[in-house]
Amino acid sequence: MVEKSPSRVLGLGRAALLVWMLGAVLPYALSNPVNVDFGQLYMAGALAAEGSWDALYATPLPDAILNPAYPEASTPHPEYLRLAEARGVPAEACRFIYPPPVALAVMPLGWLSYDTARFVFAAVCCLALWFTGIQAGYVYRHFRGRAEPWVELLLAALVCLSPAMINGMRSLNVSMFTCAVVGVAVLTLLRRQELSAAGAFALGGVVKATSGPLVVVAAFLGRWKAVATTAAITVAVVTASLVVMGNGPFERFFGDIAPRLTVSDPAASNQSLAALLLRLRLTEADGPLLSGVRYAGVVLLLGLAWIARRQTRRDHARYDQHLIAGLYAAMLAWMVFNPLFWSHYQIVLTPFWGWLAWEWRRQLACGRWLLAVGLAVCFVSVWFPATIPLSQRFDTPELVTSHGLWGTLGLLAYAVGRLLGLGWLGFASDDNEALPDKPSEAAACP
Repeated sequence: MVEKSPSRVLGLGRAALLVWMLGAVLPYALSNPVNVDFGQLYMAGALAAEGSWDALYATPLPDAILNPAYPEASTPHPEYLRLAEARGVPAEACRFIYPPPVALAVMPLGWLSYDTARFVFAAVCCLALWFTGIQAGYVYRHFRGRAEPWVELLLAALVCLSPAMINGMRSLNVSMFTCAVVGVAVLTLLRRQELSAAGAFALGGVVKATSGPLVVVAAFLGRWKAVATTAAITVAVVTASLVVMGNGPFERFFGDIAPRLTVSDPAASNQSLAALLLRLRLTEADGPLLSGVRYAGVVLLLGLAWIARRQTRRDHARYDQHLIAGLYAAMLAWMVFNPLFWSHYQIVLTPFWGWLAWEWRRQLACGRWLLAVGLAVCFVSVWFPATIPLSQRFDTPELVTSHGLWGTLGLLAYAVGRLLGLGWLGFASDDNEALPDKPSEAAACP
């Protein structure tokens, strides 16, 4: 009997996960007759294919509490309604609220029937998620210094089996695609591949501003080649969009849509700090407290970027460690303080799971059991959004309803602690950066 090498097992395992994504997750996503988030992308592509730019955005209702993506919060253009009915788009589907260039990007979907486009988009999302699982393994490998096939396979499995991901696939949210973009950005920053990082920055920024926190940290760290190239790509994309679409869609987006994207939703699956305050009835949807939360998030993001700059300059030998901690903390803070932080948004952060796995193993090897257990509990709380099934059956207390928020805040605290090098938490700046291979080597840990 021929013994399989670990690298061969990794390849077979990845192949099995790909079969799982395309053979199980894909049919499960398509079994949902609505896929509320996909409808807006398909309609944008269909309108773009016909050149109906005036019908791209719905008109927000003046007394609406929710953002214009919700059917009950906006009135579509008559051409939008006509085309949606002709193409068989469900009436419950969200309305288009993304920046105008996204409509050009999804134009190929408009060349297809609704069902065919839905299948293609869902398949692309499955491939992107599978690739993100591989990216998480590469992040782990970067810090470990060598390949560990079984750990990398476990990370890929955690991504491909994540209940948060499966929930997101039911709505076919664009986050199922942008997670791979974030992974490319993180890996290329670690590998000093500035141009590739710029491409990922620009793509993530144009689609959903997902890469915004990453760009801020990169700018503070002086990664000017990546930042300048990102700006150049973004200007080129916007200019090309203006040439094709005209000023109309941009005026509608910045005048009617963008100002209303700061509205939160108290639904249980929204794990943002704003949603928590709404559920506790400590403020109104348009109250000044929520505006303060958003501004606090911006201040925190800038503060984290500044700390990352200071730490990388003071301890350049551990540049990558401070870089990844700064990037992860910035992304976590941005999501927590945003108005909407749906449970499936956690999938955007899956490339960082490779770093979390490396940190978890280091804490175990150094005998810091309390930190390791705390890190594991926080991870499980974001990996499995139990809020959704529980809130549908029971009147859960807020402590349980917001478990995803608590887990995210715990991960944020850990990343900030790593960034600051807090010695009393076991994060001393002289911490051994290598994972001990033997128990006796754990003495190197402070």
